[in-house]
Amino acid sequence: MSKVYIPNDSGQDFTPAEIFGTLVPLTVGTQNRWNLRGHYHTFMQELSDSSPDDFLVVVGLATQIAVATGILAKMHGQVNYLLFDGKHSYRDYTLVFDEVVPETTS
Repeated sequence: MSKVYIPNDSGQDFTPAEIFGTLVPLTVGTQNRWNLRGHYHTFMQELSDSSPDDFLVVVGLATQIAVATGILAKMHGQVNYLLFDGKHSYRDYTLVFDEVVPETTS
């Protein structure tokens, strides 16, 4: 079964996302937005057994979503996002990182 990674469980109801897989909070409660290195190490450990079929809920600090996206993209070449539709459910969206970004010159 797929996993649904939640960057930060701040107490909202994520049960509608359970149809996509098992809920796995990466952090819980108030987080320090400036602790990028800490989020990176925590997320690396938590995402180490992730698979290309797992999902990332777009919730929490933007920095946490960015760190989790980077890790999952590097590991699997894609990220499967879950976006809350504003009503009672989540919609899935997959972003595939299959294109090489050209280097820029200064």
